[in-house]
Amino acid sequence: LRGAFRMHLSVIIPNLHSPIINQTLDAIAGQTWPLTHTEVIVVGLDRYGHVARYPFARHIDTGDPVSPACARNMGVRAARGDILVFLDADGIPRPDWLARVAAWFEEPDVAVVGGAVGVDWDEPYWTACDNAGMVYQFLPSAPAGERLHLTSFNLAVRRCVLERVGLFDETFPRPAGEDTGLTTRLRLAGHTLFFDP
Repeated sequence: LRGAFRMHLSVIIPNLHSPIINQTLDAIAGQTWPLTHTEVIVVGLDRYGHVARYPFARHIDTGDPVSPACARNMGVRAARGDILVFLDADGIPRPDWLARVAAWFEEPDVAVVGGAVGVDWDEPYWTACDNAGMVYQFLPSAPAGERLHLTSFNLAVRRCVLERVGLFDETFPRPAGEDTGLTTRLRLAGHTLFFDP
């Protein structure tokens, strides 16, 4: 990772009482990338008290439910990292996830990278099919390359670039198209949207 350890990553996780965010935070604790070069910010509500058990995670309690776009933007405003890494509260990243993100951003021309999202095939059949149909181009089996848009399930953006194009659109009251909107604005601003499964 040549000079990658000069980078500081901010992992931002919107949370609305996820019962498995402890698994997400366990996976972050097990990263090959050092936590000394990472801050983890969880924004939202945590009725199960999972987040408090992880001293490396900062919890921003919103008091009331907020949209994922709002939670992510609150995390951005609180973050100090050069690279802003967005992950959902039910995302369980591989051990090399942050190291792979950092390696991408060693290239100064890289502004944004999206990663894969798996489908829970234990869901009811048609639910799993619907989920796979929505994210088919972001599955771990999908080929690497450029995309027209990326998802916020697993997304990394250079802070200076995000500040130029603007944050997530908070007019979306629920999870909707705020990630497509943001990454489309990034593409229209001239940035290539890379996908790394």
